[in-house]
Amino acid sequence: MKKKKGGLIPKRLAKRVKGWGRREALSGKRSRFKSVEPVQIQTVVMRQESVSAESDRFHLETLLGAGGMCEVYAARDLRRVEWGDSEPRVAVKRLLPELRENKQAQLALAQEFFILRYLVHLGIVRAFDIHQQSWGPCYSMELLSGSALDVCDPAVLVKNAFAIATQLFDVLNFLHTRGIVHGDIKPANLFFAVDGQLTLIDFNIAAAHPQPGAATSPVGKGVGAGMRLSGYSSLHASPDCLRGAVPCQPDDVFSACCTVYEIIAGKHPFNRHTSLEAEEQNLRPVKLKELSGKAWQLLSAGLAFDGTERPDAGELRQAFSGKKRSTLARLFFSSAT
Repeated sequence: MKKKKGGLIPKRLAKRVKGWGRREALSGKRSRFKSVEPVQIQTVVMRQESVSAESDRFHLETLLGAGGMCEVYAARDLRRVEWGDSEPRVAVKRLLPELRENKQAQLALAQEFFILRYLVHLGIVRAFDIHQQSWGPCYSMELLSGSALDVCDPAVLVKNAFAIATQLFDVLNFLHTRGIVHGDIKPANLFFAVDGQLTLIDFNIAAAHPQPGAATSPVGKGVGAGMRLSGYSSLHASPDCLRGAVPCQPDDVFSACCTVYEIIAGKHPFNRHTSLEAEEQNLRPVKLKELSGKAWQLLSAGLAFDGTERPDAGELRQAFSGKKRSTLARLFFSSAT
């Protein structure tokens, strides 16, 4: 036996191994054993701008938006900077200054994170982690590009109306089959990117109704629904929500249908009256000429004042997914010329 580095190799095999390179050189033939390139491991360079155990992790840059309970900033994650991440910017959601010591608000923010971390879908904003900073609790999430539907160019919305509707109903169907109710579907909570991706944000008043076996089941063991703060857009909320009922799936459908109607028609389905006012005045949305057949039938049913008459999100997704965006595009551009 011939001793080789790393162990013993039989003498015959050792001679064969030794002769491989010689035979290849003499014959001019390429060996059937390919050489293996060494693995290139990128060296991680530590930056000077590091974060210590005592300092805040995030450098807040720009205020992106604020609501009744929270504000969202574009921020640089100094931990990512420390490790040389080429994309260290994130979004940070924190409580408003006057609510930072409010235990109910802290629990509501925590519940929003606990719900989001279980939801993996292209149409839902990704939450990273929950943190405690010197200025109070917060959680970090992906920094989205694009703009909310309420400030989008109307021409862009018309051109992409069916794609937006399909994505919105798909996200709702994903949430509802997992026992999650968003509770505040409206244009301001829907982000539209240049690549056409729609993203639902702001799960501040979302409620979890755990389904057996669903990944979101552990959410129900955390913060209770009674600890949430109420809040919603009165122009997009269903009559039941405006009466004080806890939001449920048909209420999400009503708000989504109201939003889709606005995108297509360029106006509110009840002329900016709340659903309660519209119900009292017996107002009905005007039929959209851009829609026909099943799509209009289901969209109008989704705007019914009685929640039991509304279709589910899956039916609406199916009705809109077969539509072509060219229908609306032709109507818009023909009227513009």
